[in-house]
Amino acid sequence: MGNHKQAHYMMYRPNYFLTPAVVAYDDDIPYAGDRLYSIIYWLSEMHMGKCIASNATLAEFMGKSTTEDYVIRLLKKLEDKGYISRTYSDDGKQNRTEIIPNVVFRGGETTSTPRPNHTEGGGETILQISNSYKEKNISNISELPSNMGKTPLSRLKTFYSALYVDEFKVEPRVFLNGKDGGVLKSLLKDFSEVQVAALMIAHFNWYGPDGSQEWEHQKLVNAAFPITWITPNVNKYALLITSLHKTDFGEAKSIFQFVKKYLRGLSTDGVDKNRGLW
Repeated sequence: MGNHKQAHYMMYRPNYFLTPAVVAYDDDIPYAGDRLYSIIYWLSEMHMGKCIASNATLAEFMGKSTTEDYVIRLLKKLEDKGYISRTYSDDGKQNRTEIIPNVVFRGGETTSTPRPNHTEGGGETILQISNSYKEKNISNISELPSNMGKTPLSRLKTFYSALYVDEFKVEPRVFLNGKDGGVLKSLLKDFSEVQVAALMIAHFNWYGPDGSQEWEHQKLVNAAFPITWITPNVNKYALLITSLHKTDFGEAKSIFQFVKKYLRGLSTDGVDKNRGLW
């Protein structure tokens, strides 16, 4: 990769990475492999449109102590498990043209995308993460109740306010035309409305990755659970929902039921009117 291209990659770092649970919980993939997959996914799906990064660039993303040789070994592990595919411009596979993440999020679902397996010459999907949840009206399980607001932003504001009132017994100040709205718009580019609501639930219930660290929660309480703090914590919130709450963050029906149940369990009178539709 040319120096200007590598500089272009490195001039912007993401606020968060996204790691599919199926990769994170695979005992054959080390933690560094999880991180590498999330970098590949971000470059391919959320930044450049494809991952054409060199091993040196990927090592830079991974951290100063990461070597190119280690990246090569991690790529092989990820490819052997079917989590990525690599394409080449030559038969000797010396000139890599792209790294393709095979586990992707689409419309609130985690799926494997059929890609040619250029390392083995096959053309079948290697990995089936989950069956697509098929509904005639899929929006019913990816959106919050319509009486929460007319737009996704207004509904998410209402949902956040319900969580906030349940915690503090006062209404929050949420500015959809300011940073709060900007954060929600950014999240909605990558996640469904209900997934963002689920991230809010995790935000208000964060006690560390194992659920036992009171100081982590107190830090959020002291800051009044700012919406702007959700973005850098997306990955660990999604993993919390999957591991602690036993809910597949990438599966539309599961996350819908999780949010629906939580909403119905809130004690505040302010959300009583929102329970009817669910």
